[in-house]
Amino acid sequence: MYSEVSTGTTFNIYLPLIKADVHEIAPVEQEKAIGGSETILIAADDELLRDLLASVLREYKYDVIEAKDGEEAVRKYKENRDRIALVILDVVMPKMNGQAAGSEIMKIHPEAKILFQSGYPMDIMSQRGQLDDMNHLLRKPCSPHEILKKVRELIDA
Repeated sequence: MYSEVSTGTTFNIYLPLIKADVHEIAPVEQEKAIGGSETILIAADDELLRDLLASVLREYKYDVIEAKDGEEAVRKYKENRDRIALVILDVVMPKMNGQAAGSEIMKIHPEAKILFQSGYPMDIMSQRGQLDDMNHLLRKPCSPHEILKKVRELIDA
């Protein structure tokens, strides 16, 4: 490393030259993602992430209802409960968090299928008391394939 005031810093990294056989690695076969025609309610306060999730689900032929927070999710669930096969709730949202919204939805329909999503570390969610009753938690970020696989798994359960 070389650093000079008002000039900047230069890092030189020297790696040893190793002679080794190069082997081609075969790509890992992923099972094909399966879509469906069911209706899924998504609640997330981050509009870009909500739009991305909705577009992935729509691409695989799911019908999607969107909500921007927990209160709106509960209201939309009440309005559409007969056709919603799965609810996806972000754990941390304004007005009503995902856990509270999930509890309200379970009061309306005890057999409702709910998938929680969070990018927060488990220890922080535990400190906030946001791990109770979250049997199905998908960690963010996750790939579209992971989302589609989990969605299909829960709907078919």
